[in-house]
Amino acid sequence: MKKRPLSASIPVQNVEDIIEKCLESIKWVDEIFIVDAYSTDRTVEICNR
Repeated sequence: MKKRPLSASIPVQNVEDIIEKCLESIKWVDEIFIVDAYSTDRTVEICNR
């Protein structure tokens, strides 16, 4: 059976304290889409790592 790709979408806003752990927990998915709602903290910076 052919493996089907799995994607994850994560809406975020000012979640610098939890986003790293969140991304670590889903690092096995094929692609991750992060939708930022104008965060004013370091959320975007952390997601770009």
